[in-house]
Amino acid sequence: MNAVDMTQESMWKVIVKFSIPLMLGNICQQLYLFIDALIVGRRLGVNGLAALGSIEWYVFLVFGFIQGITQGFSVCISQSSRMRQKELLRQSIYNALVLSLAIGFLLQVICLNTLSSVLDIMRVPYAINVLAKSYLQILYASIPIFFFNNMLLAILRALGNGALSFIAVLLSSFGNIFLDIFFLYILEYGIGGAAYGTVLAQFMSLIFCWSMIKRTGVKISSKDKKIDKKILINQLAVGLPIGLQNVITSVGGLAIQYVINGFDILFIAGYIAANKIYILLEIAASSYGYTILTYTAQNKGINKNRRILQGFFSILSIGVITAVMMSFIMIVFGQNILSFFSNTSKETLEETIRYGYDYLIILAFFFPMLYFLYICRSCLQGIGNTIIPMLSSVIQSVMRIFFAYLICPVIGYKGIFWGEVWAWIGADIFLGIAFIIQYKKIT
Repeated sequence: MNAVDMTQESMWKVIVKFSIPLMLGNICQQLYLFIDALIVGRRLGVNGLAALGSIEWYVFLVFGFIQGITQGFSVCISQSSRMRQKELLRQSIYNALVLSLAIGFLLQVICLNTLSSVLDIMRVPYAINVLAKSYLQILYASIPIFFFNNMLLAILRALGNGALSFIAVLLSSFGNIFLDIFFLYILEYGIGGAAYGTVLAQFMSLIFCWSMIKRTGVKISSKDKKIDKKILINQLAVGLPIGLQNVITSVGGLAIQYVINGFDILFIAGYIAANKIYILLEIAASSYGYTILTYTAQNKGINKNRRILQGFFSILSIGVITAVMMSFIMIVFGQNILSFFSNTSKETLEETIRYGYDYLIILAFFFPMLYFLYICRSCLQGIGNTIIPMLSSVIQSVMRIFFAYLICPVIGYKGIFWGEVWAWIGADIFLGIAFIIQYKKIT
């Protein structure tokens, strides 16, 4: 499958060839997370669903870092691919893969050795602590697999081949759904079965991506297999801020998780169910973000700076329209979707749905702001500015913490929900001003 040259084709063709396959892939990826929670909730009840909810931000802390840093490495790969420097491209890919494995094993050791302490600090309720711990032990033991797979997916996207990355995600997503059913319903492994299913699905994707990169014509020879200090420093300089951006976001999330875990288990279950819907509906935003990042990086590589602005406004207009559609789904179908997450008693289910739907309604009215955040932040990253996007994550964390600790005591649990919205608003204002200043510098 041919890669997309984003320096020549119109933005509309780029969206069709690159963004839509990415979006479909992300839908499949998040759909399996959605169904994962659904299966756990229906098989293990409210406690199983709450166990996933009580550690959601901790999971994002680790895997958000992995996703962010590999996305950063891919910016360097994308720029070298557009500069037509084939040797530099191959060396960049090799060094990125080596970095991924090294950081992956280091992260694995850290996470496994601090797991019990972190769960205690997060106040994970005693009734679900064992479930949460057994799930994370399996997941974190497999961090190198997740890291390597994310890097391979990022390489395919950096080369402009969104279609192949879509197929890889499709493979892992449906594989994960099948494996979840197999482990939970047939083998009756409990919540650990959901973790095993996720790991094996990631490994399937890894094998596919590895074979596809070889077929794209990028063949790394023995002379390319050398550690280049300059390349490593460049990749870390771009990748670490993006990875840390997600870590900073997660720190704010963990502070919120501490407050959330202080509520009852029904609230935690309702929150996680609504969050799964929210994440599923923000998929288009992340896909547009990946598209504008690669588009911007490729055009910046050959100094087509005016084309960057044209692409930004084109994809932003599509993003706003998409966000309005997602808001409609939350408002109209939110309650019905939430009802699928548990087969518990009617009274318990109604209480869980009430919490979740309150969250969805508040998010729905401000959803276009989330789409602006993704697109503007990714465009700045594609230009090469990773500090401003990282600082925007600091703003998000501050807003979430402010609402969780100072507003929640006044208005109750809805303070958590409003904190999410104001995190978007604060970051949007900062990013919008920074984007104007940054673009003036390069034109």
